[in-house]
Amino acid sequence: MAGRKFSDILKKESFLLDFLFFGFKELRACVFAGSFFIILFLSNHINLGAIPRYDFLFICALGIQILMVILKFEDMKEVLAISIFHIVGLVLELYKTSPLIGSWSYPDQTNRWNLVSVSKISSWSLLVIVSFLIVAIVKQKRRSD
Repeated sequence: MAGRKFSDILKKESFLLDFLFFGFKELRACVFAGSFFIILFLSNHINLGAIPRYDFLFICALGIQILMVILKFEDMKEVLAISIFHIVGLVLELYKTSPLIGSWSYPDQTNRWNLVSVSKISSWSLLVIVSFLIVAIVKQKRRSD
């Protein structure tokens, strides 16, 4: 240890601090996705009464987002970026699964359009992952500004 330079020690400590800070930022960026996947798992195992499961998931997703804004995990700029992404995704989903267009149908989709079917939840799970990436990018840009 006596042969180590002080600058080398600082570089290693700086790397460790940067690595821990990166891990913390990633953890914060996946709060929504992690919370949603926990609720997705639990929704299979709890009695929801008369509430359809996917309506429950939608309400929970909105609740998580509102809670994150209240707790200052996200600001309105991030919410706007995520909202625009989801609105575009919803419009594209409505377009591609529309019986009038007929460009895509899910295996359990009949000739009518369903609000949410089981097979659509996997597409929406992908939206959650992309939302995580958007939040991480927005937070990184905000830090560099």
